[in-house]
Amino acid sequence: MSQLTVPEFLERLDALPDSLMVTQKHVAAIICVSESFLEHKRVKGGYLKYVVLGKGAIRYRLGDVRNLLAGRVVSSTAEAQKLGLSAFITLPTLAGVAYKPFLLPSAVVDGRIESFVDTMEQDVDEIIWMLPAEYQDRAERLVETMRKQDTESALRSAVAKARPDLKPAKPPKRRGPKV
Repeated sequence: MSQLTVPEFLERLDALPDSLMVTQKHVAAIICVSESFLEHKRVKGGYLKYVVLGKGAIRYRLGDVRNLLAGRVVSSTAEAQKLGLSAFITLPTLAGVAYKPFLLPSAVVDGRIESFVDTMEQDVDEIIWMLPAEYQDRAERLVETMRKQDTESALRSAVAKARPDLKPAKPPKRRGPKV
């Protein structure tokens, strides 16, 4: 699977027809909620229309998902609060990264990583998030730096445990009333 750039991904996603029936996993990834959130909202009602294809076969029309997102576009926190939105929708970000790159979803189908857009009509095992190519080098350097720092701190800790005489002495406890 070749990795798409962010504009290519969004262009391919936007090119899909509104009538396309998508799975719960895909919808959860698109609107950045958990599958259990969607299940809860189906029971409660009034959130997002869905289609029951059969026992346990739930699908959402992509057009309905787009309409939901269009109603959540805001220009300020005050506007979001006025609409009753607790948070704005963002895609997950890589933990520990100082900047927030756009992570692209991919789908795992029968143990293979496939393009998210290409699997929209299929049941998928899971959705995973991948950095676009333009961020991968920087993320790999950051992960390597974090790994080295962790190794150095583990080494310092091991030395301190092996050589208690190298530990800094604790200051004596003060007894009596403070002045």
